[in-house]
Amino acid sequence: MRVQLYMSEKTHDIGVNRELLAAITRQCQQRQDIILTDENPDIVHLFGSWEKSVSILANQLYKKTIPYVYSPLGGLLPWHTAHHAHKIGLSAQKKIAARASTIHARSPLERNFLMEGKWNKEVVVIKNSAITNEIQEKEMVDDIIKLYNEIIASYLFKTREDIREKVLNLEEEDENIRYVFEKILLAHHEMHRGNMSQESLNGLAQAMTAVDYDEDKMAALLHQHKLDKFLGRLEQVMMEKSTLTEGFTTLPPIQDKITEQMKESITHYQQPAITTD
Repeated sequence: MRVQLYMSEKTHDIGVNRELLAAITRQCQQRQDIILTDENPDIVHLFGSWEKSVSILANQLYKKTIPYVYSPLGGLLPWHTAHHAHKIGLSAQKKIAARASTIHARSPLERNFLMEGKWNKEVVVIKNSAITNEIQEKEMVDDIIKLYNEIIASYLFKTREDIREKVLNLEEEDENIRYVFEKILLAHHEMHRGNMSQESLNGLAQAMTAVDYDEDKMAALLHQHKLDKFLGRLEQVMMEKSTLTEGFTTLPPIQDKITEQMKESITHYQQPAITTD
């Protein structure tokens, strides 16, 4: 699991916040199943309230459909909301909270205020070992990592179901076309996030090579869903980086600047699998 932790400098200047981030970092670095990185994360943990940099990153994650956990660190409690020297407006702060997969509260009191304020329906209490002896550092971080895993599993399930629903609603009845089109939708989703695994690229190339389908019907379906240019570029990528050959392309391959960007976004590390089979 690839995890990005983000805390603004101003939030980091507060000792208890700095200790929390250090504890999570320390425990994650000791685990083989966690990679801390800012590059192509599977999930992001945002810390702090009323910060422009947090708002900007949250908006970017929302557009790329990358899930994130949000720890306001007490900044959304009524006395802070009323008197804080805000760098962003209330509307922007509400978006950060509302779009989070889950808000992390440090106490039942904070959770109650977050629920009453309707910041987000999903609020989980995980106490901070830096300010209470009711929980040890390892237990705290284990609970946080468990939360990451639950969110990713839920995200993958929803993504898989959304893709399947689109395929089920197709007027096209040919099962082979539906099967390959589902693979194309998955590839489009991964590219939209900013990266695509080599495994997914190979899977699509194999499907387009091995499955017998009407290319004219597929081309019309792709045009209908505005995916024709996407596949044309991806075919060029598959011809260079995978096993697709010219005789098995559905559309004329496209080579342009966007194609080059797509080539660079192909990753070779293992990603959480969005299986559609």
